[in-house]
Amino acid sequence: MGKTTTINSLFNVEWHTSETITGTTKVQMETFDFKDNSKLTIIDMPGLGDSKANDKEFIEIYKKMLPSVDVIFYIIQADDRGLGEDERIIKEIISKCGNNICKNFVIGINKVDLLGKNTGLKWNNFSNLPSEEQENYIKKKCEETIKRLSKATDVKEKAITYFSATKCYNLYSVLNTIITQSGLTGWKIPINPKDWLNLAHPDFIQTVNEEDKKIKENN
Repeated sequence: MGKTTTINSLFNVEWHTSETITGTTKVQMETFDFKDNSKLTIIDMPGLGDSKANDKEFIEIYKKMLPSVDVIFYIIQADDRGLGEDERIIKEIISKCGNNICKNFVIGINKVDLLGKNTGLKWNNFSNLPSEEQENYIKKKCEETIKRLSKATDVKEKAITYFSATKCYNLYSVLNTIITQSGLTGWKIPINPKDWLNLAHPDFIQTVNEEDKKIKENN
């Protein structure tokens, strides 16, 4: 689902997954230090849904760890039509770990830059933004997905958001959702996600900077 890219883009860090595992749990953990001496610890949990045997083992890990974290970030793929399995997994996580984790649960719909591709809608690589038609399509499809997921899982609509990790698109919305759902703890961490503009064409960046300069001069 693009977990590594999401973490690196969202928190502006360099996190690398590896074959190294913690015991036999397949949990990976890394702590990042920020300039103000605050810390961010990311725990990459093993995925559910591969087999019943693994699910039984992994859900025990979830039950042990999830109630103590500040926020749970579950990532799905925007262009995946099979939401049923994600709905089942999310409901199982919540039921097994306690309904109280719902208040810290965030669902992120990743890879929205792929939406509409089959209908001829393409990402504008020059500006690193969706075209107006694709943006409207993304918004419509994600709103439908958000309503469905919320109804099926009891995760509130405001805790479900969409983005593209590779394009650094809509990351501020995702970060705000995570901070909000993590309560007071989230607001203490000074994080800015990677800037989508840095992935645009240099000519577009120059135009934007010139426009910003004119606006500042006029003000």
